[in-house]
Amino acid sequence: MSVTASGRLAVLITLNYDKLSGIAVAGRTLRFDRKVGSGSWVNNWSQVVTTSATGTNWSKVITESPAFRQTYYRAHFDGEVDKLDPIPSVTWSITFLHPCPDP
Repeated sequence: MSVTASGRLAVLITLNYDKLSGIAVAGRTLRFDRKVGSGSWVNNWSQVVTTSATGTNWSKVITESPAFRQTYYRAHFDGEVDKLDPIPSVTWSITFLHPCPDP
């Protein structure tokens, strides 16, 4: 089963950065950590490179098998984290169900 996670890595929105405020940060490696259930985090499980796109500037297709488990992910950028926009939260969980329930 697969799902696509996506988001935006951008410069912190503040008056201190004037016209750079909120600009997408392109060409940076965004790393993902992964934890299955109550297990331990696997650091740097996967990675993507950000783009200069307006709006969403990274996406990652996550494929898990077998299903029936909750898996946690967190995204991080190894750099000046306090200078980047902290919204949205960088940790999320996905519960894969198999078979998929009917709509």
